[in-house]
Amino acid sequence: MSSDRDTKANRRRFLPYLAYAAAELPRYHGLEAEVTIDGQRLDTGVVGILAANTRSYGGLLEVTREARADDGLLDVCIYRGTGRVQLLSALAMTVLGRHVGADSVVYRRARAIAVQTHSPWPVQADGEDVGQTPLTIVCVPRSVTVIVPAGRRSPLWNPGPTLGSIAR
Repeated sequence: MSSDRDTKANRRRFLPYLAYAAAELPRYHGLEAEVTIDGQRLDTGVVGILAANTRSYGGLLEVTREARADDGLLDVCIYRGTGRVQLLSALAMTVLGRHVGADSVVYRRARAIAVQTHSPWPVQADGEDVGQTPLTIVCVPRSVTVIVPAGRRSPLWNPGPTLGSIAR
């Protein structure tokens, strides 16, 4: 029951983002980008790029569905294209869980990603505006300690030491 309640709450929280996206759609266009993933350069048109170490985006969409919080890697999802049609197609594929493996999507795991664009492109971190391109994102393994209730299992992390074993 609580998972149904949580899902509904997540959907309600996502609605303002969806309303904003709908309002911005008529003005939206993708752009050409130079994306470097662990030293490998990709020049392509993009309608969106997401780099994450967890799976959920906005508590609703699993964009980087293979991500693990403790593996020292970012999961990078690049939506290729340059216009509204490609953006809407990418969103639909993602909602349906069919984006990974699609021809228009590049999905990689990496230690670092750099993005350069000819004109500045807004950058968000956890839904907040934090700047614009160019940017570099580097995953620093084991840089954050997370305390999880004993016995809690998740595909996001490997079972680790308990507090008792750390204190000794």
